Amino acid sequence: MASKSSTQLVDPNTSSKAVEILQTKHGIKREDLWIQIKFTSLGGQDRTKPLPYNPTDPLPAQIPTSLHNLRTSYLDALLLHSPLLRPANTVAAWRMLPVVALQDAGTVHTIGVSNTYDMRVLEQLEQFERETGRAMQVV
Repeated sequence: MASKSSTQLVDPNTSSKAVEILQTKHGIKREDLWIQIKFTSLGGQDRTKPLPYNPTDPLPAQIPTSLHNLRTSYLDALLLHSPLLRPANTVAAWRMLPVVALQDAGTVHTIGVSNTYDMRVLEQLEQFERETGRAMQVV
């Protein structure tokens, strides 16, 4: 088996096209790709560019959109990109997601958070881990 790809594609349109090209023109199998998405709150988005999701959709509804756009049935990782303004809001965002169901169904393999440096956020996420029994990746 080939090693997982480590190329980072930020633009959702570019990512979708790249996944399609890798699979159809280069014969790369899905299991040899690492597909990770990061959900970024509206406050963290560059509002001069189109959003990769419908901002009125609840967070759980955005996952099927990402799966469809990336032409895949599962994600290797789902990260919350940067904590929200208040630590409690970051945990609330995770509570909106049916994390256990997503992982049990194989839709999301790993969950996590990135760009988190506030110990209060990490402590609250640790509590979330205890409640759900699911480990979080911190990057």
